[in-house]
Amino acid sequence: MKNLKPLVSIIIPVYNMEEYLDNCIKSIIRQTYSNFEILLIDDGSTDQSKSLCISWEKRDNRIRFFNHDNHGVSYTRNRGLKESRGEYIIFIDADDIVFEKYIEMMLKPYEEYNIDLSILSYFCFYENDIDSIKSYTNNDYEIISDNIGALFFAKTDGTICSKMFRKSIIDKYKLNFYQIFAIGLFVVFFFLGIVFGNLFSTCDAASYYYFSNTCVNKFNFSLMIAIWFVSLLVSIVIFSVGHIIAILGDINKKLSKK
Repeated sequence: MKNLKPLVSIIIPVYNMEEYLDNCIKSIIRQTYSNFEILLIDDGSTDQSKSLCISWEKRDNRIRFFNHDNHGVSYTRNRGLKESRGEYIIFIDADDIVFEKYIEMMLKPYEEYNIDLSILSYFCFYENDIDSIKSYTNNDYEIISDNIGALFFAKTDGTICSKMFRKSIIDKYKLNFYQIFAIGLFVVFFFLGIVFGNLFSTCDAASYYYFSNTCVNKFNFSLMIAIWFVSLLVSIVIFSVGHIIAILGDINKKLSKK
């Protein structure tokens, strides 16, 4: 019997993450929402990460493994997008974990409001132990329509994780991660997702957990502010160009009918 629930693709770039990978995958396997696929994309790891990925692929038929030589996280995430089969896309870092209702909470506003982008909050934890984690959740979803500024200043950090994207938006506008950027690639992708979407949801539920040893490396707030600003400008330019093209297209259609 065909599963009527939408398939969610979870893309996990892996590079030398043998210490964290098992707990990351365990937290996903425990999800209350079960119709998902996990794409483990190994980026030329030199530790035992590849062996762990192969082992997990054999244990659960929802897990698919891919590997290539080291090209960086942008290339790896793009590979995940190319191989994904789901209607929705989630990115999770291999050293992080998620609350058991993470996917369920992400999907809820899609089902109720037909949104294009779902955003949850995150939390840093201090032990590499899933059982020590407690969820900080609420059920208050804020729906934002056609307002880039509102979403930019909403309670979100502009990172690619703790977000769910509609795959059709990614495919339609050919969104991907730009390999020419050493930093900020996720921010550009995130804001392009905002530009081309129409309806968004944010929620203060902290259901994505960053492992504390890597939090410092992931966040340099002064740098992030600069990246956000540049990315916003890039998004606005693309947004403006897109509207101009759409307007010209409408004019051309009207002229063709005459």
